[in-house]
Amino acid sequence: MPTQRGKQGPIGGTVFATRLHPVSCAGAAVLGLFLLGITALIIRHNILSTAVAAQVGGVGVGLALTSVAGPLVRLFRSRVLLTGNHLLVRLSMLPRRPRAARLEEIEHVEVHSTWLGGALDYGTLVLSGGGSYRAVLRHVRQARALCSAIERQRGGARRAGSERR
Repeated sequence: MPTQRGKQGPIGGTVFATRLHPVSCAGAAVLGLFLLGITALIIRHNILSTAVAAQVGGVGVGLALTSVAGPLVRLFRSRVLLTGNHLLVRLSMLPRRPRAARLEEIEHVEVHSTWLGGALDYGTLVLSGGGSYRAVLRHVRQARALCSAIERQRGGARRAGSERR
């Protein structure tokens, strides 16, 4: 289950956790299937020896797997964590530190979703803040729930900030 409460994150306890939706790999899956189909057509409609057909098939399968591998790694390594006062985002394939945004910097949160996104519970999260801060997170699983969790946390952070002054 993508939502976790109370688990310690890099900056305090995690309030909400999610990741990319599997639909983010749809384009790569279509490309992989296309490559497999082309490979099958090449083997079927040409007079090839068994060894050459095996080589062509191996190259076609290798290309199809390579086209799908990158997006799958990105899907499984992605994380969007909402902690007490930060939003941590890691959406790359490479093992780097996640990008963090303080909730005080985020002024406006929007969710854009298609009818399919509404049915499968994913969407595009648009975060904007003072100055030139703007972040667009596409294909986020549970985007509406994350948006409302950010709004709740921002409200709590504002109240806590005004009490300190």
